[in-house]
Amino acid sequence: MKSKLTKRLGFAALIVGLTLCGIGLRLLLSPAQYQASVRVRFGPEEPGFGDPYFIQPELEAPKSDMVLSNVVKKLNLYSDWGGNITLKYNQAISRLKHRTTVQEVQGIAYILEIRVIDSEPAEAARIANAIAETYCAAQNERIRQLILGAIKVLKDEYQKEENDIKTKRTNLEQLRMQQNVTNPEPADAVMESNYPSYFRARRELTNEMATHTLLNGKIESETSIANKELDYEELTRSIVNLAVPPTMPIGPNRQLGAILLICGLAAFGVRFYLISCGSASANSKS
Repeated sequence: MKSKLTKRLGFAALIVGLTLCGIGLRLLLSPAQYQASVRVRFGPEEPGFGDPYFIQPELEAPKSDMVLSNVVKKLNLYSDWGGNITLKYNQAISRLKHRTTVQEVQGIAYILEIRVIDSEPAEAARIANAIAETYCAAQNERIRQLILGAIKVLKDEYQKEENDIKTKRTNLEQLRMQQNVTNPEPADAVMESNYPSYFRARRELTNEMATHTLLNGKIESETSIANKELDYEELTRSIVNLAVPPTMPIGPNRQLGAILLICGLAAFGVRFYLISCGSASANSKS
């Protein structure tokens, strides 16, 4: 019974030793990893915290497939980043997404930080800056298209009304000739009494022209505001601090690796001790 227990403990020590030594060697032998970070402003920079419903989409945008795919193409990230393996397009995007983190800077509203990990400090900084630049360009263009799209809707409505007014003017002139309306036209009371259909058509045209004039003023106002928004720095995405090549690695934890390796070797020592104890016990019985 005691012999079986010793064997089980020895086997468990073997498994633990192999595991700890494997993890320890991996931490000791893996290349150093460096993290570069770049900060981007996506709203008015001010102390405190911004609107979480506005912030969340911005935190997701830099790691979107649209942004990362453009970065992969721009930097030609189809190699294994230090190896000779050629990555497929989707694999490169997935690897880049795995090495990238985005978070809001605490204490400053509407500032996010994009972090990229790589074994080469310069490459980490280069990729982080490329992601930030691509994100800013994509978001700014999206905002620009939304603003210009809203103005286009108003202009289309204005053009439709203008065509409608031209048609009604033509129809009104034809109605005037058909009803032999005098020129100059009589007072409104006489017009409403003697030429009711013409009077109603003229009033509708007058009201529509007034609305058309108001719409034109609205378009000019919205265009002016849009131009200011497109030029207003605080309403566009911009890089606050470019990433620079880091000087200190963030991993792997060599000290932890050494500790785990020592613990693994100690587990092997326990196994050999149990084996020797089992052999001694067997010899004594014989």
